[in-house]
Amino acid sequence: MKAAALNFIDRTDNYGPFKLFCDDLCPGNVLVNDSLQVTGVVDWEFCYAAPAQFAGSIPWWLLLDRPHTIIDKKGAGDFLAEFLPKAEVFLQALQQRE
Repeated sequence: MKAAALNFIDRTDNYGPFKLFCDDLCPGNVLVNDSLQVTGVVDWEFCYAAPAQFAGSIPWWLLLDRPHTIIDKKGAGDFLAEFLPKAEVFLQALQQRE
């Protein structure tokens, strides 16, 4: 699986410059004002420098709950049924941005 995945990853940025990345960046950690302008970000606990390719990872928070919580409550099939449509929206947004 790892060998196959390497065929789809651009290795250009493997050695830097790395970008700030946070595994826990989610809507609950973003502060906004009444006009919905971002005024701050909290909970930087799980931040680190990572290759730019990490930005292409589909964020768990698209589901508004942790994947393991959904799987524990509803099962893997329901997790996929909830996640895949939202993953498609995320991938379309990435393609538009590229």
